[in-house]
Amino acid sequence: MNNDSVTNPKQNEEIDLIYFFRPIGRMFTAIGKGISNWIKNIQGNFRFVVYTFLFCGLLGLSARFVLNKRYKTDGIFLSRVLPSGISHNIIKDLNDNIGVKENLRVVTQKLNLSEKDARGIVSIKLKDMSDTLRLNNDDSLATTLRVTLIVKDTTLIEKVQKGIINLFENNDYALKRKQIRLDNLIELKKNLDSKINSLDTLKNIVSNSIIPKSQGQGNVFLGEPINPVSVYEREVSYFREQLFLNEQIKNINTFEIIRPFTKIYKPNSPDFLMIQAVALGVGLLLGLLLAPAFGKRSRRKEQA
Repeated sequence: MNNDSVTNPKQNEEIDLIYFFRPIGRMFTAIGKGISNWIKNIQGNFRFVVYTFLFCGLLGLSARFVLNKRYKTDGIFLSRVLPSGISHNIIKDLNDNIGVKENLRVVTQKLNLSEKDARGIVSIKLKDMSDTLRLNNDDSLATTLRVTLIVKDTTLIEKVQKGIINLFENNDYALKRKQIRLDNLIELKKNLDSKINSLDTLKNIVSNSIIPKSQGQGNVFLGEPINPVSVYEREVSYFREQLFLNEQIKNINTFEIIRPFTKIYKPNSPDFLMIQAVALGVGLLLGLLLAPAFGKRSRRKEQA
């Protein structure tokens, strides 16, 4: 009795495992048979697979003669004042009106183009290269933008580039920020010029040794000791600031070109090699998937 009580639980566990794994084994067996039958159907209908593959390949090849050839190019721009979101909205609003006959005037006005040139634009899209870029310690955070342009005629590339710059430079917000920035730079320059004039006066006094000297203290001015070297160091520092401010005033634009659109002389859009590869891949996939169904249909006709 004791032996039976010990062995029965083990036998029950083995029986439970058999019942548990039996459906899994049947499932894998059915899958194996299905794959085997699928391979047999493909082997029996290999011509169908090849014909489907070649047919889709020919469709992909015909795209070269059916689809219109375009010119696609990228340009990199820098926006000093407009955030990335606003820049995207400006380009999206412009792109939504491209190709719409009723809104052609909107495109011509924003890009300062003729109606004929506006019809030659296929699309203008924008993509961020990075969130922000700090050009220098005193400059605000700027946004680097990558603009993708597709046109029907390569002669339009330069015209559209000028139009995009005009669009970003001459909107109300950019003009306002540009004027504020210019006013601030001019005020800084006036303050710096005043400091330079005062320093010139002090430098002349030091260089001419007009300042009385006290024993062991060197040059003094209003009772304070003066180091001539520090005066000239300050002069160099002011000179560098002056150069920087002059550069900023001359380079006051809020939107600049980092890399202009490349002028392309051979159509490069759409990507016909990619279309061909996708067509061949789809043809192979359809052939492999439809071969079993085609084989069943053929057998039914033979039996009938």
